[in-house]
Amino acid sequence: MINVEPDEIKQKLLAEEEVACRSYVMDEDNVDRVVSIMEIALDVGGKKIILDELGYCLRELLDNAQKANIKRAYFLREQLDLNNPEDYEQGMEGFADQAFSTAEFRETLKEQNWFVEVGFLLTSTLLTIRVTNSAPILEKERQRIMQKIIKAKVYNSLDEVFDDISDESESAGLGIVMLIIMLRKLGVPDDGFSIAADDGQTHARLLIPLHAVSDEESEEITDELIGEISSIPQFPESIISLTRMINDPACDFQKISRHVKRDPGLMMEVLRTANSAQYRRLNKIENSDLAISILGTKGLRFILQSYGAKRALEQKFDASVLDELWAHSVELAEICSVLCVRYKIHGEDADITYLGALLHDIGKIVLQGRNPDTYDALHKLCARKNLSAGAVENLIEGVNHAVLGARMAENWNLSERIVGIIRSCPVPLSADEDIRKICKIIYLAHMVYYHQHSQAREYEVDEHILEEFGLSRGETLNELVEYCNTQL
Repeated sequence: MINVEPDEIKQKLLAEEEVACRSYVMDEDNVDRVVSIMEIALDVGGKKIILDELGYCLRELLDNAQKANIKRAYFLREQLDLNNPEDYEQGMEGFADQAFSTAEFRETLKEQNWFVEVGFLLTSTLLTIRVTNSAPILEKERQRIMQKIIKAKVYNSLDEVFDDISDESESAGLGIVMLIIMLRKLGVPDDGFSIAADDGQTHARLLIPLHAVSDEESEEITDELIGEISSIPQFPESIISLTRMINDPACDFQKISRHVKRDPGLMMEVLRTANSAQYRRLNKIENSDLAISILGTKGLRFILQSYGAKRALEQKFDASVLDELWAHSVELAEICSVLCVRYKIHGEDADITYLGALLHDIGKIVLQGRNPDTYDALHKLCARKNLSAGAVENLIEGVNHAVLGARMAENWNLSERIVGIIRSCPVPLSADEDIRKICKIIYLAHMVYYHQHSQAREYEVDEHILEEFGLSRGETLNELVEYCNTQL
């Protein structure tokens, strides 16, 4: 098992000494420990913000190195010669058709001294990551990888990659292609990734120039996507009309109530919100007049924004695209209501938190609506590699979904705070001060949500955010999840 001692690692990095660790078995736990060493290196180098992207690249290299060793263990077990063309073809057919666990070959890997070693070297300008496996790469394997690297350089986005895939077997080799696109997005030059062999070992290297890599989300949106946003309808006239009534101080509240009740979908949204943790009373509220009065004009104003957005999107996108994402957002908003009560966030900030949670993923709707096949293939790939989709999803069209969602909110003339929340949800620590606490609550709600659904890897646990709310990665976060379960 790989041991991680943060203080010792930090001292070595600061002294510009390589931090190296090796294991015969690069299982999930050991891979996580290696990534945590890289996290320390990026923190020392002031580039922790690229952890997700670089974490994908490192995991891909570790996976390839371990597979190379397991392949050789499999050939040894089957008494096949890797260097014999006929044996190689026969062995690769059997190897490709089976799913092997590292544990199955643990003893063979140890006996043959087939290990995977990772090294990190940090200078003032460069982070070098070395992944070595003790199996020499075959020439045909090296050529295959080089072809993938050359091909990857012609793609501008992940969408182009998936368009070029003909079948499932071909998609299994996407890892290196995605790695190249990821590095290019970060600003790493073409020679920043290399694979070489010497002394019977294979070395993959990443050279990350700290002064060059980008730590800013791309704000560039293609003309095509701008056109897509512009083609999304504005809010229905009934919602716009009702909003005008609410904004008119002279308008009678009974008249507002009558207009709300004319729209069954809106009325259901009012009842759901009135029964959320944010407004919850001792008994369930089923009376429409009571629900409307509890929310008041301010609460109704926020509901109209989320409901109007949903209705506008329904006019353009299929229910198959909307339903799953909207269900997730509704559940997240409910968790935010519980957290707002627990952490004493009241009034308009609580309402905006709820609305921000409802709208935080609207950019995904555009990306998924335009590229359903790419989205499906991406999520299958991430599930197969046990990775978070968040680290790679903004490669679909070269734009982050949060940036796209913020542009959509601007197009609907939503408030600057809501636009900022949508843009900053994935990176709450960089949000403007007036919305930072709200973005942190929504981020914390994601942690709770994915723990509830046993998908903790889907959303990275940020220690700084946990600390702010008096939580830790283990027991206290689990207690918060249990608390939310009892309140929902």
